[in-house]
Amino acid sequence: MGLTDWWHQPRAAKRMLFGLTVVTLLQTAALIVVVWPEPEKWDPIRPFAEQAVMNEQPIGYDGVIIVQGKKCYKEDVTIVGQRWWATERPPGSAIPDGGGFAHRDAGCLRFYGGDAYQNPIPASVAELDQEMRTQGIDPLWYIFGVEHAERGDESSVERTWRTESFRFSG
Repeated sequence: MGLTDWWHQPRAAKRMLFGLTVVTLLQTAALIVVVWPEPEKWDPIRPFAEQAVMNEQPIGYDGVIIVQGKKCYKEDVTIVGQRWWATERPPGSAIPDGGGFAHRDAGCLRFYGGDAYQNPIPASVAELDQEMRTQGIDPLWYIFGVEHAERGDESSVERTWRTESFRFSG
């Protein structure tokens, strides 16, 4: 029997056709699994712009950091967030400063002028700044936070905000 004689054998032809069909279906299934896009994650929070620090600089340890900016939401949401104080120069220090949750209506929440957000300076931030200064370092700070929305068991894409950089008077 030659190389092409199998085609003329009904049983061999059926087996070969069945085998090719199975291989084709398996390859198609694998391709669908690999290239099938994941559903987009819920994303009701618009990206945040950098928030302006309104204090005259450098800033004393006994004050607050006054920040203005806006946060926008595509729908009514419950927001869960956390906040940190971090050093930009030198990099590497991040001090947690609490968090919480709040309801936000669809639209933009603006905090300008008399509605500017006031961030009391944590004692741990002042202590680290003073310690760095005794080592000859003049740290540059910023405040940042991470927020996501929650709806039942579902969490949204996380969004990060940050303030402009600032210095303490030491």
